[in-house]
Amino acid sequence: MSRTCYGGSTAGPSPVGTVGPMSRLCSRPSCSSAASATMSYDYSSRTVWVDDLAPEADPNAYDLCPVHADRQGVPQGWTRTDRRVTVVRPFFSRIAV
Repeated sequence: MSRTCYGGSTAGPSPVGTVGPMSRLCSRPSCSSAASATMSYDYSSRTVWVDDLAPEADPNAYDLCPVHADRQGVPQGWTRTDRRVTVVRPFFSRIAV
């Protein structure tokens, strides 16, 4: 008898014992929130960039949750550039006339 597992994957059912796509977690110790941003850096230019979550994990970058991505500071003399794309949704979908 074959069983299937219906986890969080959008790819459909998969056989038990297989691992589907997983969301990446924040790199900060003791944080178990889902990552939404990737922080990378360049020592020579003393620059830190915060981008939208990279498609794949990079060992030279840090994946951060929204809270830590917003609060992450940089050393004195460094520049932090937030390059995340934010979606601004209107509060009302229609304007009353």
